[in-house]
Amino acid sequence: MEFRGHDTYQTVSPLGEHRLWSAFRAVSSTNTPCELRLIHRTETGAELLIRRLRLLQAAQHSSLLLATDSDLDSSKPFIVFPASEPLLVQGHLRQNLSAPQMMPQLKGLFEALAELHRLGMIAG
Repeated sequence: MEFRGHDTYQTVSPLGEHRLWSAFRAVSSTNTPCELRLIHRTETGAELLIRRLRLLQAAQHSSLLLATDSDLDSSKPFIVFPASEPLLVQGHLRQNLSAPQMMPQLKGLFEALAELHRLGMIAG
């Protein structure tokens, strides 16, 4: 499948599905690998997800996985993220982390949550 945002993306293979989206391994027109998530607009909760994705795009924090492109207004809304190595394997972390290894990640996570809260996104 081909999707057009600021760039053009071609899906390569499926990565997984959720009730609200399908994830695909994809490549951009410059052959850059990425992950494309196609949002199922017809599902209950999809509009809330799209509103939250718009808030995420407004957030500026290094701990957030920022989208590189999106088209949330089309009949087939999608969002594109940089390709990354999966953190979880069959639901488990790839490696055990010690407390000193976890602290920088946790600090970044809490700072990112504070930024999202500042923008009006409330977790709950």
